[in-house]
Amino acid sequence: MKRVRWLDLIFVLTAFVFFFRAPFDPDLGWELRCGQGWWQGMGFCAVNQFTALLSGYRWVNHAWLYQVFLEPIYSHAGVVGLAFSGSLVAGATVAAIYFSMNTPRWWRLVWMALFVWVTRGVFSLGIRSQLLGLLIFSGQLLAWRRIKRRPVAIGTWILLMWLWVNFHGSFVMGLVAGVFLFGEEMVRTRRWSLIWGWLAGVGVTILNPFGIEVFWEAWSHFRGVELGQMIAEWVAPSGLIWWLSLGCGVVTIIYLLVARKGKRFWVGGGVFLFLMLALSAQRHVPFLWIWSGYWLFENGSVWLTLNKRISVADQKTLAWFLALVFAICGLVIKLPTEIKKVRNYEAIICSTYPCKAVEFLKQSGDNGAVFNRYEWGGFLVWKMPERQFFVDGRMPAWNLDGKSPYSIYLEALQNQPGWQKELSDYGMEWILISPGTFTDLLLRPAPAKYGWREVYRDKISVVYRKVDPSL
Repeated sequence: MKRVRWLDLIFVLTAFVFFFRAPFDPDLGWELRCGQGWWQGMGFCAVNQFTALLSGYRWVNHAWLYQVFLEPIYSHAGVVGLAFSGSLVAGATVAAIYFSMNTPRWWRLVWMALFVWVTRGVFSLGIRSQLLGLLIFSGQLLAWRRIKRRPVAIGTWILLMWLWVNFHGSFVMGLVAGVFLFGEEMVRTRRWSLIWGWLAGVGVTILNPFGIEVFWEAWSHFRGVELGQMIAEWVAPSGLIWWLSLGCGVVTIIYLLVARKGKRFWVGGGVFLFLMLALSAQRHVPFLWIWSGYWLFENGSVWLTLNKRISVADQKTLAWFLALVFAICGLVIKLPTEIKKVRNYEAIICSTYPCKAVEFLKQSGDNGAVFNRYEWGGFLVWKMPERQFFVDGRMPAWNLDGKSPYSIYLEALQNQPGWQKELSDYGMEWILISPGTFTDLLLRPAPAKYGWREVYRDKISVVYRKVDPSL
């Protein structure tokens, strides 16, 4: 028993180490600004003040509580604090998944290896509000084991739903999962009173600064603008990840309907739903693997039957071997690389973002609005709080006369008819984009022809300033 506990401890600690990563979320900047605003008494960042496009637009800031914690961590501990926070959240998620599965440890470790590899894209950017959603989802499944034995523990599930709705917009995944969790338990035990537990979970989600609006905002991500055409995470997974996810869902459904003799038809439907979501968008892949892992390995005795030819001693040896492989990958391979990234964070950031151009704009003595590259929005919002920009990462799901602000940005960047009027209407006095983009190729030969002049250029960025009509 002692050896088993040490194995679990090694795996959990390795998970924390493995996910120690510098924060490269492109939305980090505006998230920090929102958190800073809350601590300064400016509210929940519910009214857009960062961009001239849709300035004053009221939006549902699902992640306000995440931002409240994020900003002081960065202010007091910097990048190291954010990297450590990301490791705690991601590591705790993996630990919750690991302990929620009721099967021999070596099976669990194999599954966790698959999970970490398939979902690596989601965790690769370091701390993000999305990771809080995955942690809470995993925590709900871990808590569900206790709920099945003691219904009074439903309070834990309800509390997690309240936290989730205030940390990230993916809280709807928890409500959907609750339909299948509570539904399956009610069908199995005939305890119909459990419906009140799920309804209470729905009810507490209204306890947020935006009330019922959070549901309309969440719905807009699914049936509003076509996010799959704009954001990489909303694009369907490709290649091996798509096939592995399909196999994960199909195997789990077959297991639930055949091995369980049809007794888990209800949760099989849940697996099918998460499978469809995962195959449609990369950001949903972790939910499928977490959900499938829980039900696939729910009954340890089934997997023990498959191990009849493997002695208990050999199973422990195999589990130790896998745990040590994890530890070596985390401590010897991954950690030194990530520590180096944290130490060289500024240089790495400035190899992607326009740091020198930002310094140039700060020294210009002008705080005019800037037409910016979309991917730089969060960074610019944080680095130059005195200015307004054109677009940032909050805005693709917003709506302006039936169009996404991201589409409006692309039309302007690609010099579609009316692009000059678009920039003029929103008061753009500067253009900050990458060299070689449509706008740069158009303006560079003769910027004055279009009312602009080039004032700065480097390998990462180019800056144009609007010509003063009075000159």
